Amino acid sequence: MGCFLSKSNAQADRLNDIKAPLPQQSLVTDPAEYRPYSDKNGSRDAPATSENAPRYAPAASEIAQSYGFKRYEYKKLAIATNYFSNKCSIGEGGFGIVYKAFLDDDDVAIKKLKIIKLENKLEEIEYLSVVRHPNIVKMIGYCSEGDDRLLVLEFVPNKSLRHHLHDEDKFLEWPKRIKIAINSARGLLYLHEECKPKIIHRDIKADNILLNDNFEPKIADFSLANFLPDTGNINHISSILRGTNIYADPEYGDKQRVSEKSDVYSFGVVLLELITGRELSDEQGNTIVNWARSQIGQALDNDDYTDLVDSKLEDMYNKKEMIRMIYCAAASVYKPSYSRPTMKQIIGVLEGTISHEKIIDRKDIETIQGRPTTSLESLLGIERAQIFSPRMFSFEELAIATQFFSNNCMLRDDNYARVYRGELDGMAVAINKLYLWEGEQMEVEQMVNPINHNYQYLNKLIGYCDEEYDKFIVYEFVPNKSLRFHLHDAGHKKTIDWSRRKKIAIGCAKGLAYLHEFCTPMVIHGNITSHNILLDNNFEPKVSFKRDKT
Repeated sequence: MGCFLSKSNAQADRLNDIKAPLPQQSLVTDPAEYRPYSDKNGSRDAPATSENAPRYAPAASEIAQSYGFKRYEYKKLAIATNYFSNKCSIGEGGFGIVYKAFLDDDDVAIKKLKIIKLENKLEEIEYLSVVRHPNIVKMIGYCSEGDDRLLVLEFVPNKSLRHHLHDEDKFLEWPKRIKIAINSARGLLYLHEECKPKIIHRDIKADNILLNDNFEPKIADFSLANFLPDTGNINHISSILRGTNIYADPEYGDKQRVSEKSDVYSFGVVLLELITGRELSDEQGNTIVNWARSQIGQALDNDDYTDLVDSKLEDMYNKKEMIRMIYCAAASVYKPSYSRPTMKQIIGVLEGTISHEKIIDRKDIETIQGRPTTSLESLLGIERAQIFSPRMFSFEELAIATQFFSNNCMLRDDNYARVYRGELDGMAVAINKLYLWEGEQMEVEQMVNPINHNYQYLNKLIGYCDEEYDKFIVYEFVPNKSLRFHLHDAGHKKTIDWSRRKKIAIGCAKGLAYLHEFCTPMVIHGNITSHNILLDNNFEPKVSFKRDKT
């Protein structure tokens, strides 16, 4: 029950002094941005600020106080839990043990966090103070003393979704299941789209969906990965921790990228549990995901849901709602990450406000059933985006590689760069010396970030140089000039035969499809011309990125 930021041990005792607001890390242009949600009395008072002073975002501890977020002494929490007696323990997760306690005249849950080192950081608990949503477990306070970190949370009395689905003595009626699905999705949507920076839960599972006495769901137990550096661009965070096995997105390994689509996958597994009532795996080790794959296709094909739907429900469910939930589960679990639905789309389909065809079509169902079909991945010959880190070169390295920018090495002079052939580490490269137009501010690193992909139909980026007056982008050298040269150069006598033209067209289309469908965020080339399609000696095309003066 907690999402926390990590800091170095040396900084742990200065936790309250760190300026790290959740909404954004910049000058505040509107003080209302940092006002808390209304409390139960409707108060929206914001901390006073000087009219003349620059309004920087307040420290996290100040935000915590504005929410009534309380800091407790370790001794007080120890006493409240009978010194963390197992008698008070109500659960244990990957990051700590949860105890029930009576504190400040109310029942609370106290989570005693384990000491977990992640990229040499410790948690910053105050970030949680601004996460407020009716379907998220509410943070009441915290303790931070030495190596002891504890979270004080609202106590949710009706146990977890897992308890109600899989306990033999329990029966969860359909209206409660659809309510839990929709409102859990709303909680996740809040984390993904309304929190700044966005929060990726990373451990969505039935155990972490708690229920109150009215079966209103509350999402608990955020993971450590939420507030690592560069959370504004969450797809580029290396994930060290993974979610609970069967719920974990198979596309994201120990060193892969993390995004909200991994939460969508895990939520899809929860939907399968709501639909089928099955445990995550059977005695033979067959997972619910593998088992449901064939069952879903057959059920939708035959309009017969007997074998798929939880037998405890019998026929006591709304068929239209069930079908909508089945489509949401299938789109979340069986589609590749780049084409999975968003939580907003899932809510729309579950509520019936948008068609399931917006998130899944007939070909997807055929794929689920294992029928022969052609996916974009198979067409492009890849499974996921191929991202790498470009190398940063010094001006001197590039000067030496081009014989100090000798005209003997110059390939062409475009309106955006002078291009030289060079050799770096035994590899032939094209070194683009960019023109700086009057008054222009250019950040080369920002230019290359969207195109740091290694795909066979893209002109591969090797690296860059970003010095004050000298800006370079280095690409692989493609030896057979451009498509424009072969089609239109008057001095070139050989024509391109039809088979090569077809191959060039297909390769270019695949390169653009990769940019549009596999890159996150999507890359719009914006300057596709025959001049920007380079050819190797086998007439395999490479889509090149060139920057025109505007």
